[in-house]
Amino acid sequence: MPTAVSKPEPVLFYRRKTQWDAASAAVLLPIEQQSPGYRVHMWAPSLAELRPRGSKDKVYFAYSALNALALFPNPHYGAIVIRDPEHAISHTSMVVPPNPRFPFMSRDDLQIGATWTSVGSRGRGLATRALLEAARQYADGQRSLWYLCETTNVASQKVAEKAGFTCIGKGRKVPRFGLAVFGFYSLASPAKRTI
Repeated sequence: MPTAVSKPEPVLFYRRKTQWDAASAAVLLPIEQQSPGYRVHMWAPSLAELRPRGSKDKVYFAYSALNALALFPNPHYGAIVIRDPEHAISHTSMVVPPNPRFPFMSRDDLQIGATWTSVGSRGRGLATRALLEAARQYADGQRSLWYLCETTNVASQKVAEKAGFTCIGKGRKVPRFGLAVFGFYSLASPAKRTI
């Protein structure tokens, strides 16, 4: 008996297209004070390190291969890594250039996703800190930074909004060739007011 395929949950599309400013710095400061000893660094792939040291996420291997083959339209693939005072990974947020999964992005845009926070480091604002670090590193007034989350993930929505991202619409992950693994994100209903 065939099993029913569940319909993908709607996804909210957030975008930030502003330069780093005093308001962003004011949001970041108390988060940094809330997690003393936690250090942020920008990870970039190399032949010796295809994923951040200490990460177990295998998705980095696929994206690092695409990067090594120069298949991304811009050179900014990497991750924002936050380590705790003992140098263990507490949070990662991948930074991904446009690719077939994100056809709505422009050539210089970046998508911040595949976020993960260790259980012991939750509640410290690390996800917001990572998004703000992406804005500090990459937002130049020209490119957009994108962040996607499911409509039921209220905590993730609050993170995006606190980091200065604006919800510009709703969409879904659409299967390609009938397979979810090859799917792409489609922005179906733009919000009435965009940035």
